[in-house]
Amino acid sequence: MTNPETRRDTEVGFEDKKRDFFSKIALRVRDVLKMHNKAGLWGEKGTEEDWRNVTEHCLVMVARADVLAEKLGFSEELKKDLAMGVAAHDFYKKQEIRKTGSGELTVQAMEEAEKESEKTLRVNGFSERVVKISGSAALVSLREMSLILEKDNLSQEDEACLVMHYLDDISTGSEWTTPNALDGRIDKVEQNPKYKLLKDRGLYEQQRKIGHQVEDRLLELLIQRGVVEIKGPEELSQFIDNQIKNKIENN
Repeated sequence: MTNPETRRDTEVGFEDKKRDFFSKIALRVRDVLKMHNKAGLWGEKGTEEDWRNVTEHCLVMVARADVLAEKLGFSEELKKDLAMGVAAHDFYKKQEIRKTGSGELTVQAMEEAEKESEKTLRVNGFSERVVKISGSAALVSLREMSLILEKDNLSQEDEACLVMHYLDDISTGSEWTTPNALDGRIDKVEQNPKYKLLKDRGLYEQQRKIGHQVEDRLLELLIQRGVVEIKGPEELSQFIDNQIKNKIENN
């Protein structure tokens, strides 16, 4: 039996490694994190102006994107653009939510926020590919995902957009994923009263359907490229997180 003191030392050691691991990711995407700061996510700690949890969420998604980019065999340039796009996807979240006031979030508000986000990224010198990847998340990208899924042959950029969309579907805050993460996250969002209008329009049903199609396509691509550890789509999110945990341990 493991000595309690030894177990506690091991847990502390992992948390130290984890902080170091994500600090390095933050350095890689620091140009995007400057956008997080400009957008007001790093307000005074302990106040309603502190939205650092959004930054933490984005960094966890970058770690997940790194795993899929490596397993899918992306070029080094695309790996960098994917990381930047993923890190940028929620930098405008505070403004998006604030624009709704105390009311319910609408598709119009989401689309307007996405346009402002894209404009800001372009003004600050980010490439069109980074902008496209960043915009491949949530409900506003469902049409684009459907068009990509209709293709028999995907470009690496197409695959990167699918990765962005999938990771947004399975990622809740900065938490590790659980089995069937995609359904779990959408279930949670549907229960938020601010999103009632979106639920009533059946948009989350569409997101769930397309999300599973994206998940299936990514799994198919991974199997084609020799990743055989995954037996079914329900295992994909935890496979990704286990890869991250192994990286942290060996960091």
